[in-house]
Amino acid sequence: MSNPSHTFKRALRSGTGAGLYMSAAIGLIGKMAIGKAVAPLNAISHILWGHKAARANNWSMKYTGSGLILNQLACLFWAGCYEALIDEKRRPGFSKAVAVSAVAYVTDYHVVPPRFTPGFEFVFPRRMFPYLYAALAISLVAGVRMRR
Repeated sequence: MSNPSHTFKRALRSGTGAGLYMSAAIGLIGKMAIGKAVAPLNAISHILWGHKAARANNWSMKYTGSGLILNQLACLFWAGCYEALIDEKRRPGFSKAVAVSAVAYVTDYHVVPPRFTPGFEFVFPRRMFPYLYAALAISLVAGVRMRR
């Protein structure tokens, strides 16, 4: 079993990378799906600012900045879960990243209260969710590979 403080340190490094990759993926999916890269990043900040954030379509420190920070914190958490599952001596695999991503989806949309969802439901049709959570899985693996 891995040392918790060692896992925490690894998660800080890999989660930082995962958060950056995930933010880029969210913006790219937003641009492709709805023509606006910033809208889904702003929507994340509905946790702090309510539904007005989910309707914001321009870059701002208030909505975009806080959305990026909240996304980063979530990615750090999910990276910690992923780091706890993987073997440090092997290449990071996608199966455990997909499992963590699936748990993230269930948590985001079936466990936490609506105020604490990622906000994607305000800007994306549900058919886009598999792409978002696949991006999370890829980001987790990429974050570990970057850390190494």
